[in-house]
Amino acid sequence: MRFTIERLANLLAKSAVKSAYWLRYGLYDSFHRREEFSDHLNIPRLYVDVSTTFRSDAGTGIQRVVRSLMNYLIEGHGRDYQLVPVVATKRRPFMAITIAQWKEKDLRALRIAKILRVRPGDIFFCLDFSSHLLPLHRIQIQRIKLEKVLFKVLVYDLLPIIYPQFFTMRNTRNYEAWFDVVTRYADDVLCISKAVAQDFRNYAVQRRGLSCPMPVHVVPMGGDITSSRPSTGVSSLQNMTLEFLRKRRVILMVGTVEPRKAYQHALSAMEKIWTEDPNSDLCLVISGKLGWKVEFLAEKIRKHPEYNVRLFWMSDASDEVLDLLYKSCFGLLMTSYAEGYGLPVLEALRLGKPTLVRDIPVFRELGDQSGISYFIDDNPVELARDIISWVDAPLPPITGKEQYTWEQAGAILKVALGFVRA
Repeated sequence: MRFTIERLANLLAKSAVKSAYWLRYGLYDSFHRREEFSDHLNIPRLYVDVSTTFRSDAGTGIQRVVRSLMNYLIEGHGRDYQLVPVVATKRRPFMAITIAQWKEKDLRALRIAKILRVRPGDIFFCLDFSSHLLPLHRIQIQRIKLEKVLFKVLVYDLLPIIYPQFFTMRNTRNYEAWFDVVTRYADDVLCISKAVAQDFRNYAVQRRGLSCPMPVHVVPMGGDITSSRPSTGVSSLQNMTLEFLRKRRVILMVGTVEPRKAYQHALSAMEKIWTEDPNSDLCLVISGKLGWKVEFLAEKIRKHPEYNVRLFWMSDASDEVLDLLYKSCFGLLMTSYAEGYGLPVLEALRLGKPTLVRDIPVFRELGDQSGISYFIDDNPVELARDIISWVDAPLPPITGKEQYTWEQAGAILKVALGFVRA
């Protein structure tokens, strides 16, 4: 009797999900073609969400991760799995595009994208940043889960939840809703660092009052920027700036200009250095788009007396420009209060450049590499002293440059996805 009641409850729950799915997406199912695939290939389909990067590649670290890992996954297409890129918008569900459309970033593909036709044993993998999209398509995730499709998610960080003071209320609300979907439906969670994995486990316990409900894997990232299908393009103004900077000692900072990155402390320290030594050839170069809650800082940078003299801000640098900045700089400075990984640190080390970073756990994960120096106090006087000591110290050979390639990251990813045994 109990078995019958449980079975009936499950049938009713499945019926409710299918009804909700039809109400939400019925028109798309009716007016869009279903995807085509090779049934003769006895291998699972790997659906990979690339929604944000496909529609609007902002050129941040996350987009470099998506492009790099997609490159590696494409290599296994037809051998270990059938790779199917999928794209969603706020109104449209996750729909299939072709690998060629993904490579070409052909936005016309959104009009002819095809309804997913999943089968048991397939995998749906959220590779892209999706906190603003995934909660909107919870019903579709429930629907594919009914078909015994494995749902796996790459977690970049939980920073808007853990440090809401650095983000907008909208960011935090989106993350809370995204976290709820992930903890309810994901079969596996893949984190980009041990620090993120620990944050995920801790918050899962705090939020749900239980131990983490699914396996959590760590997939370290790569640092070879040229293997990430880098964006290209160098404007005439950028080329002139690069030529000027080649004759200077450049301290480079990379990342969106937003509160968590603590750019204001770096600027205050550099002001201290420039005041004490008006002839200093040290330049501060910021490569990162304008973010949120930094209007005062952005205005201060653009009106600074050293702007375009010893202070530069490239808010629209392509990966090609960023690579040139890495190669021409003295080293990389990262003052972030928290990071999911800190991709620029690896990218700088791979090119033989030293780094000065805040002493936080995620940067300690990179191991005992001679190119990494740490600071603790971001008081302008102390940080200025640390910067001067860093740039004036003899540069030791940087070890471990061959570590953390995108090829290695891709190999670990395939293990976490279940296609290769560890």
